[in-house]
Amino acid sequence: MRRQSEAATALWMDSEMSVPQKITWPHAPLHQLSARGTYIVTAGTYQKAHHFRERKRLDVLHRGLLSVTQEFGWGLEAWAVFSNHYHFVGHSPDEGADNLARMLGLLHEKTAKWINKVDNSAGREIWHNFRETKLTHKNSYLARLNYVHQNPENTDWFTLLISIPGALLVGLSERRDLRR
Repeated sequence: MRRQSEAATALWMDSEMSVPQKITWPHAPLHQLSARGTYIVTAGTYQKAHHFRERKRLDVLHRGLLSVTQEFGWGLEAWAVFSNHYHFVGHSPDEGADNLARMLGLLHEKTAKWINKVDNSAGREIWHNFRETKLTHKNSYLARLNYVHQNPENTDWFTLLISIPGALLVGLSERRDLRR
C-alpha cells in the first residue's frame, strides 16, 4: 500500500508524463502575523481530548489565557474556554501581531506541563495547533464576536457545563466578569 503522500502525488500525475509533478503539501495553517489588528483565535487540544473537563482545569486554562494576553499586550474583546478548545477575539499590541505564536506557545507549554503533572503523564501532547484570522471588516468582526459569545450554547457540552458551577467560562471585556 502506498503512503498517503505518494498517493496524493500520484493523483496529480499528468497521464502523458512519466514523472509525478511536485506539489506543496501544507500540514498546518500558515500564520502571517505582522500587521496590527483585531483577530479571532482558536486553539484545540490534540485529538480533541477533553483535558480541561473539570472546573479546576478550566480555571487554570482561563487564568492562563487572561494572564498571557495581558503580558503580551493583547486586548481581549471576548473569550470562551472549553474542555478541549478555546476562542478569543482580541486586539494585537500596537507593534503588531507577530508575538501571537510566542504568546500561545507559552500558554500551551505551561498548561500542558501542568495537566501532565496532574495526570502523571509526562511528555504527553496536549495542544494541537492554533488558527487565527484577521478581522478587517465590521461585519466579520461582529459575526466572530457573536460566534464567541454564542458558541458555548451551541455545543453538546453546554448542558453538562451549566450543571457544574463555574465550569463554563465566557468573558466579555466590557464587564470583565465570568458567565457561569
